[in-house]
Amino acid sequence: MFHHRDNHKFTDFLFLRHNWNPEVIEYYFYKVFRNIAFALISLFIPIFLYADVSYSVFQIMVFFLINEFLFLCAIPFSWKIIEKIWVKHAILLHLPWMIIFTYGMRFLSGDFIADLWIIFLLLFCRVVPKSTMWSAEQIFITKNILNKWSEWSSLAKIKIVLIIATLISPLIGWVVTYFWWFEMFFNIAIVFMILAMIPLLLTKDQYFHTD
Repeated sequence: MFHHRDNHKFTDFLFLRHNWNPEVIEYYFYKVFRNIAFALISLFIPIFLYADVSYSVFQIMVFFLINEFLFLCAIPFSWKIIEKIWVKHAILLHLPWMIIFTYGMRFLSGDFIADLWIIFLLLFCRVVPKSTMWSAEQIFITKNILNKWSEWSSLAKIKIVLIIATLISPLIGWVVTYFWWFEMFFNIAIVFMILAMIPLLLTKDQYFHTD
């Protein structure tokens, strides 16, 4: 009886008092794992390209310029993709492709000109689904969070967790690369991306329509 009361109080504290929407909580669990994985990649890929692949600073700049150009080209088509596969699946779509991108980085040879076709292919895998994710997240936030004032206090606490996850990512990346170098680093990032895929699949998807 004691344990039953304790469990009831605990669930009441978690869900009833804070009025947390399960879909929003799932979204923020996804964001925690995604933030760790993407902070790792964003911070350490330039280091990897310079220290391990031996690209010059100019070649690394061109690498990221290609990334931004592809993103710019993909954004106008993202809305129709979201309409076809729905909001949550559009958010999750980029993660399998990011895993392919992350795994494929180890195949760069160090000859930038010879690697250009691999670079375009890998960045296409990274950027096109990411453009759809970016638009889908804006839709999800608008539909589920911005119009629900009662949830903002709880979401502020979760936002703190997201910031902490982003801050500890460089420490995780440093420890992994120090002891196991970049091979294990990419594997760790892939694990966090797989974990990020799970939460949003726990509830029904949301349809989005645009003319």
